[in-house]
Amino acid sequence: MWYNEYAFLIAMPRRLAFTLVELLIVIGLTVAMALMAVPLYVNWQAHSALATGVQEAVAALREAQTRAMAGDGGRPWGVYFDDAPGSGSDRFVLFRGATYVARDADYDRATVLPAAVAYGSVSLSGGNAVVFSRIRGTTGNGGRVTLQSSDGRAVEIQVNAAGAVQAPPTTSLFVIEYAVVSPSPFRNRIR
Repeated sequence: MWYNEYAFLIAMPRRLAFTLVELLIVIGLTVAMALMAVPLYVNWQAHSALATGVQEAVAALREAQTRAMAGDGGRPWGVYFDDAPGSGSDRFVLFRGATYVARDADYDRATVLPAAVAYGSVSLSGGNAVVFSRIRGTTGNGGRVTLQSSDGRAVEIQVNAAGAVQAPPTTSLFVIEYAVVSPSPFRNRIR
């Protein structure tokens, strides 16, 4: 019987690289996935910026109320929402004083809203500022401040006369459903 020691090379396909068609398919799939991911990323970025803006505004309001109730500096504290069209960027200012105009500017702390967030509306009974009274922390100029993201989503922050600051939890800005599994079949539910 005749045996060729190189016969396995003849029977084996000579495929040492990818074909052009295979490379084009892989590149096309990668580009398609990237094109689908870009809008999701932009949407997530706008939601994240809105959540950050809401958290910072609520924190400033609560800090102003806490400082007023603690009697810090012996004066009321407040937050001024600067939504002037010519200002270039929306911001809010934590200040010490009975009004924003008569404040002690040495204690100002300005926070600029993220670029993707702007004021939808500022409707407070005392103009654009919420001022909390000393000791009790109440306010005579409550109302609503609406922050709006670049994709049109809006969140409303409310301050009532008792000084309570209310805003939706920032985790609810991202709609995520997950199943809670418990040992009891009656306790399984979607949150």
